[in-house]
Amino acid sequence: QASRDYVADTSRLFAKVHYTGNLAIEIPVNANTEDFEVNDIGQGQIASKLAIPSKSYKRMKTDQPDLLATYVNCWLKREPSRRMVRTLDNTVRAFLSDKYAAWMDNALALTTAMPVLAKYPEMRFKSLMVTDKRLYLQAVYPNMEAEVKVGEPVQAGVVISNSEVGWGSFSVERL
Repeated sequence: QASRDYVADTSRLFAKVHYTGNLAIEIPVNANTEDFEVNDIGQGQIASKLAIPSKSYKRMKTDQPDLLATYVNCWLKREPSRRMVRTLDNTVRAFLSDKYAAWMDNALALTTAMPVLAKYPEMRFKSLMVTDKRLYLQAVYPNMEAEVKVGEPVQAGVVISNSEVGWGSFSVERL
């Protein structure tokens, strides 16, 4: 419920300085606007989309945040496009193409993968990690074990990963 996606024309977005000093984006929602602070991933994607060199972006962010907001607003309006803005807890966490597969979120990735994995009751889950960029799930089959060297056993398994913010697609790889 804390995660929302907005598809908007960039000419209708407005960048400003958040009270924390970070960049914020106003997004039109129905007849109102909502403010969202932009996290580092979202800022990197905004810089990339608007072709603002990383070094310049970082310097403006640190030394002249008002100038950064002005610069971002200039390019949002000068080269309008439709973008999907992914938010979580009132924070922009991704600034993506409006063609991005929003339906493939981490919850769907797990609910799709788990019934398949459940068919192997001997499977053991080694780790589950969710970062700002990706979800990783690692599972092994203990009864598929061999030693690569004496005393160094390895087990067959899978790694499932997904990114909700544009850092890679859903994947299932052998481990």
